[in-house]
Amino acid sequence: MTLPCIPGSRSQAKSIGEVKQVQSLEAANAEIKRLKAENRTLQGERDILKSRGVLCKGVPVKYAFIKEHTGIFRVRPMCRVLHVHSSGYYKWLATPESPRTRENKALTALIIEYLEGSDKTYGSPRIHRDLKESGEHCGENRIARFMRMASIKAVRAYREPR
Repeated sequence: MTLPCIPGSRSQAKSIGEVKQVQSLEAANAEIKRLKAENRTLQGERDILKSRGVLCKGVPVKYAFIKEHTGIFRVRPMCRVLHVHSSGYYKWLATPESPRTRENKALTALIIEYLEGSDKTYGSPRIHRDLKESGEHCGENRIARFMRMASIKAVRAYREPR
């Protein structure tokens, strides 16, 4: 038994096929657009992770890294990649420095000043002596620790051969 041929049915079948083809193209374009956005996100996260091994450091170091790179990356993706909460970061931004931190920074500046005054030849014992004479109260080990943290080293002063 054969079905009667309805005029125009072939054109309808062709238009249905074209509609399906257009729909599949639109779906493919939407998928490409989604994948490109995901690729951009992953490249940004990769770039964040490549930054000086910050992932292995403590939370304050991560927050400082986020603060330095807010112009390059967005805050939320950086917080997600570095495994910190954005609310903690914003709280850290709003919290003022502690008095001890300010004192440590001032002491580090004094250490650098005395080191420059000695043509970078004084180590922690001599800088400790100079600071003690000027009225600063701190231990020699603290000065040595600050010098290490600031990557400050004394240069050996060589004498002229006799």
